[in-house]
Amino acid sequence: MSDYPASYHMRRIRRWDAAADPEGLMRYVRVLWRGGCAAFDGRRLELHPGDSPANEDILRALKENEVFWLLYWEASGPGGHHAFQIALDPSASTGGPYGEEEEEEDACSVLSVRWEGSMLPRPSAG
Repeated sequence: MSDYPASYHMRRIRRWDAAADPEGLMRYVRVLWRGGCAAFDGRRLELHPGDSPANEDILRALKENEVFWLLYWEASGPGGHHAFQIALDPSASTGGPYGEEEEEEDACSVLSVRWEGSMLPRPSAG
């Protein structure tokens, strides 16, 4: 069995109803991600493909899901690092900055600190 995600996974990412279920899509991508770096805390997804062509294909499929990219893309940085954010509802917050779920601790958290200053942020409206 190959570690490379099958074409039906790419199709599913492209066709996912991201407006209705962005968290589900982010969790799905996190499970498919191989090598590189991926972190998801329930609200924010950070992806760094490393040198995996499969991860590049997943990123391409995410870009082709125009609703997802338009609504949730936050920033892109060196080496293909991308960040996506589900907007917070301040009235629903019951825990830390991301609600009840705590941020996932892994290599992406460390990596994020290194590339944060050089990210290309979403242009401001106006």
